[in-house]
Amino acid sequence: MRLYIAASLAIAIYLLYALHINSLGAALSVAEASLALGFGLAVSLVPLVGPVLYAEVVALAQSSTGVVLPPVLYVVLSWLSFALSVMSTAFLAMYFLQMGRWAAKRAFRFLLYW
Repeated sequence: MRLYIAASLAIAIYLLYALHINSLGAALSVAEASLALGFGLAVSLVPLVGPVLYAEVVALAQSSTGVVLPPVLYVVLSWLSFALSVMSTAFLAMYFLQMGRWAAKRAFRFLLYW
């Protein structure tokens, strides 16, 4: 969970500086969107369909909070979602095929709980 809290914090800081937020209400909606986007990365751990599910989370966060993501942040988050999905799929495949099972188990637990 610390990984996703750090991602949420990084997204919030980037959005606050990129969008030049002046009011408290806008800052709260940016914080809400960054929490949704950061913890939504956990959805990316679903094998094979993680990036598609994360794209839905991004669309939902944008429409519910009214915060429009800068294109650079959208691309970075999409690639991060894709990388997490590929890693979790590889770790689960290693675990089920019993190739380096202990390493795959530890790596997947790291992605899930850390």
